[in-house]
Amino acid sequence: MAILTTVASPDRQALGAGRYLPVWTWKVAALGALAIWLFVVGAHHEPWLDESQAWLIARDSSLRQLLVERVRYEGTPGLWHLLLWLCIRLGLPFAGLYLVSVTCALVGAALLLWCAPFPGPLRALLVASYFGAYQYAVVARSYALDLVLLPALASLFACRTKRPIPYGILVGLLANCNAHSFLLAGVLGAEFLLALVYAGRVRAGLAGLAFAAVLGVSALAVAWQPADNAFLDDHGMRMPPLPAGFLFLQDALVDRWAFWSAQRPPFPGVSFSLLLMLPSILLFRRAGTLPLMAALIAVLIGFSALTYSHPWHSGILFLVWIFGLWISWSALGASPTLRNAVIAALAITGVAQATQAARTGIWDIGHPYSGAAQAARTIAGWRAEHPHASIAIAGFKAMAVQPYFSANIFANYQGGAPQPSYIVWKRGEAWRPFATLAEARAAVAGGYDLLLLSTDGIAPDDLVQFERMAGGQGYRVIAAYPDSLEWKGYAFDDDKLILLARADEVIK
Repeated sequence: MAILTTVASPDRQALGAGRYLPVWTWKVAALGALAIWLFVVGAHHEPWLDESQAWLIARDSSLRQLLVERVRYEGTPGLWHLLLWLCIRLGLPFAGLYLVSVTCALVGAALLLWCAPFPGPLRALLVASYFGAYQYAVVARSYALDLVLLPALASLFACRTKRPIPYGILVGLLANCNAHSFLLAGVLGAEFLLALVYAGRVRAGLAGLAFAAVLGVSALAVAWQPADNAFLDDHGMRMPPLPAGFLFLQDALVDRWAFWSAQRPPFPGVSFSLLLMLPSILLFRRAGTLPLMAALIAVLIGFSALTYSHPWHSGILFLVWIFGLWISWSALGASPTLRNAVIAALAITGVAQATQAARTGIWDIGHPYSGAAQAARTIAGWRAEHPHASIAIAGFKAMAVQPYFSANIFANYQGGAPQPSYIVWKRGEAWRPFATLAEARAAVAGGYDLLLLSTDGIAPDDLVQFERMAGGQGYRVIAAYPDSLEWKGYAFDDDKLILLARADEVIK
């Protein structure tokens, strides 16, 4: 009896003098700190084109148009667009877009804090990772859904054959997030079937398999690419397959030794991420999860290398890495050396990414991520003074001003019709998103009263020549708005929006 009275409950931590602190208090504190951080940074974040595009499609579409006609041109399934469609019809304004992704991040962080098998300090550090505390949480895109679904799948993985319905639903929902997650869902769905066969529970798991299959087929139907999709025609792959694959891996964990700096990392700088992954590979082998993890990582890197590559997709690989460690963690008990190595790799990654999340978020609070919000305010004031004047657009990033207006404001886009106000990625469209300089010259030749130009993709010398040519046609630059996409603490895309007006117009 004396022994029982001196042993603390496993749900409490001793404070001394017979007082105890429930262990969930540090989890609440960690989640609360993350929430304050995300709400502050999100409230200062200016959405850029990719965030605005999804919002505009959801705003301007009926449910049928959204899922049958329009999302397929975005190269993605429609769960994110559907979520935005519902939020808009429930009254969420565009200024609250960040609340959607922040909510996803907080739900995912809660799952990690309360359910993950990692030591407490590591859990607290991981919720502050770059992708969970900035890139997929503040920048509101479909990847925010992965912050919820991959931890949820990890928490159910050990009992997936005993709880097949919730696991199957989660696999199906994962397939509907984005193209990368669709591939992950395919691998996880195949493994789910094999696990049920091995456990002799195929009949009991039929409902879960059915949910996964139906939702997966639905995702494929919504995302099936139309023959006239022009996105890759204009945009294309940024680099050859091998460098693209290396870059994907490099950005997933720690992209440079001086992770606290504002300097773009050298390429290739993949060695550090590979070094951090080595203990995990040994753990996956010991836990018997190596075939699954190899397949998940291979489809992600392969897709990035062979189709379309961009560094911020690498966050999916980071989340898959955490998923693999989560489902394999119990195998560390028999090897203290391996346990220490895995914990060290997690800690180094967590510290580096938390530093980069803090650096990028602080930058976002004090600087414009996109110049669209400032440009929209100027244009709104100008339209109030000139209600019958015409406005032209050149360059796809300038489309990010459209959510601040109830309909399309550009006379040289879709013939000035109120809708669509989003970019239509169809071959044969008169307006070319990436032919920026040519579109700018055409807009000047068209004699519009105001021109909003995105300088993305225009060489500095070409921009000087264009401004000189526009001046000869009676236009002058009346405002310029900084626009810089930050990535892990450094400027990834540094361009701006420029507003030009005919010399006989007055901006007040």
